[in-house]
Amino acid sequence: MSLIKLKDIGKIYVSEGNVSVGIRGVNLEFNIGEFVAITGESGSGKSTLLNVISGMDTYEEGEMFVENEPTSHYMQVDWEEYREKYISFIFQNYNIIDSFTVLQNVELSLMSIEDSKERRKKALELIERVGLKSHIHHRGSKLSGGQKQRTVIARALAKDSPIILADEPTGNLDSKSSKEIIELLHEVSKDKLVIVVTHNEEEVKDFATRHIRIFDGKVDFDKKLSEDYYVDSEKPLVLADNKKKSSLKSDIKNGIKLGRIIFTSKPKLSIYLCLLMIVGSIALFFSTVGRFTGLSVIDEGVFNHIDGRVVISKRDSSVITDNELETLSKDTNALGYMHYDYLLDESYILWVARMEGDWPMDLFYEFDYRYGKTYEGSILGRYPEKTNEVFLYLPISEVKAFGDKEIITKEIYINQCKFDVVGVKYYYDNRINPEILLTKEGYELCTALANLYFYNSITFEQVSGEENFYSMINELIVSFDIPKNMIYIDKKTHLNNNDLNETAKITYKKSYIINEGFNGSESKEYVEYFDYTYLTTDESLIKDEFIKDASKYSLVCSPNILLELSYNIFETTYRQASLFYENDTEAEKALSQLNEKGYTALLSNTENRIDGGAALLFMIGNAFSFIGWIITIIFIAVFINLCSKKSILAFKDDIAIMRSMGIQSKVIKIATYVRMIISSLFGIIAMIASAIFIYVNPVANMLFAYIPYSNYILMIVGLMLLTILVTRKQIKNLFTSSVRVTLKGGAN
Repeated sequence: MSLIKLKDIGKIYVSEGNVSVGIRGVNLEFNIGEFVAITGESGSGKSTLLNVISGMDTYEEGEMFVENEPTSHYMQVDWEEYREKYISFIFQNYNIIDSFTVLQNVELSLMSIEDSKERRKKALELIERVGLKSHIHHRGSKLSGGQKQRTVIARALAKDSPIILADEPTGNLDSKSSKEIIELLHEVSKDKLVIVVTHNEEEVKDFATRHIRIFDGKVDFDKKLSEDYYVDSEKPLVLADNKKKSSLKSDIKNGIKLGRIIFTSKPKLSIYLCLLMIVGSIALFFSTVGRFTGLSVIDEGVFNHIDGRVVISKRDSSVITDNELETLSKDTNALGYMHYDYLLDESYILWVARMEGDWPMDLFYEFDYRYGKTYEGSILGRYPEKTNEVFLYLPISEVKAFGDKEIITKEIYINQCKFDVVGVKYYYDNRINPEILLTKEGYELCTALANLYFYNSITFEQVSGEENFYSMINELIVSFDIPKNMIYIDKKTHLNNNDLNETAKITYKKSYIINEGFNGSESKEYVEYFDYTYLTTDESLIKDEFIKDASKYSLVCSPNILLELSYNIFETTYRQASLFYENDTEAEKALSQLNEKGYTALLSNTENRIDGGAALLFMIGNAFSFIGWIITIIFIAVFINLCSKKSILAFKDDIAIMRSMGIQSKVIKIATYVRMIISSLFGIIAMIASAIFIYVNPVANMLFAYIPYSNYILMIVGLMLLTILVTRKQIKNLFTSSVRVTLKGGAN
């Protein structure tokens, strides 16, 4: 049984409407142990014959049998498996992979050996056998012609294929090198089929066992020169194990291995590719964190949600009393209640400032007020214990202002009232509001401060006589430096300029907004007078330079006075309160009881759905934002595609060489994907570095939106998919042409 049998084989080429015959009517048989020399004039078809035998080119007529099995039905994958198991090819123009070292070129044929040490050992033995031991780590581009051909022969021997095909292997070599190459081929032909296409019959006549001459696409003659190594056996000439298809696991493993080698073989191109992926990754990252991509049509909740909180008001809009709340709390098993609760739902303040040097600097944040709360994890400092102490829950951008090892900023101003900062905790999610944590007494004071400044509900006037009064001072400042029940007045500014004396009465005028709770509100004004005779002009009480300067335009009072004035208003106007339960589940159970008692009760997580028109506008706006983000992604994809095309096409010839060696397309494709994915890893590293920079750098943390880690996973997965899709598009056309067409120097 013949190893290779050609029966009436014909190859036709069609190019630009012209038809030419490569070979026609070829009938030949080849077997193990033969050293066959094929000669003929240039263009006679001898290289075409070799390409057909190797499976690198198709045939249109006849049938080729491999170990008595026909091949006319073979698809590309079948020819790849054929070349992988049967063929080693040696080219006139070497077709060495220039970017690989001698060792890497040889090891490329030993990929089937899983043990890396065994693979390396065999490669070194073969390199030494062809006399290139001193050039192991030289790249192919640095070798002479003879050295390149020796490397290719070592690569062919490493594959240990039963068939070695050599197309003009000495065409570019000097006579000495040519002789050495032919002797090497003759040496290995004892247990293989060696077919050499040559234009020089003389250099092979002492070694060839058979001479075939091709003329005008046909076999002119076929002459046996020797039968020393001829094998004629009915047994299979290639072991059955050699015909087994490689497993997916081994293909992936070899693809990863080859991908790493390809990545490191051309460092400049790989650096270019890495920079490309870094630019694309950073663009993807900043296009995501730099824009809002939410598409929810739910506005903020009616209230700030606190687990277990129920907000109530009377259906008749009358004022709720403390006694009523006490009774409701007991009847519904509430943990507690808060009567004047509107600060729980205010995510802003008129003015919060921190001290930098001798003067306060504004904090540009909307704060939520809290008390009786703790935070997970470690904190800087401690929680508040006194009325004038606060704990701040701040974005990481404020770490330089408040310190990370000790508290730098010792006090802040809330509506011009100074509080001591005793503790801080930072967070990275800049989508949420900062919080000011106080004691219960401090919280009540801040409620009074908010009432004073939000609604302008307190003014002061001088009374002259019983009916004649005129405006004197329209602002009140609270300071913990002022003793209880006392008001400080700046003598030089207020008393002298207005011709008053220290015993003059300051009268309080009450004007306010009636709060209807979540049922609405109504603006009304009432006038009521309170006399304060506890005035002082003692400047030594004012220790704060900022308050001292502000006192030229305002009155400064002790905290209890503001509380008395504010709660006097609340008692007759405030129509909302909060009850607190263990959790939202327990709170929901209490709703029916509260409604039965004549109250309107809502959970604090009640959503405030915006109306249809506003929802439509909201969705359209966010849709445009989302479309803009998608366009950015498409632009990044196009950018990566255009730039990566060059880097992938740079390996076009190398891929063709690998295919000619029988390395399957799927392995090469996996290697190409691996190379691109390795490059994208640098982009991912750049993305992570950008994220770390943004969320550690205070200024950057304010400029870019926080996104949760799950979104980073999505971006990384998206980048990988983008890389795979771009790579798939680029390599798609690399495997459509035959190996002969793709390879350099594919002559007939």
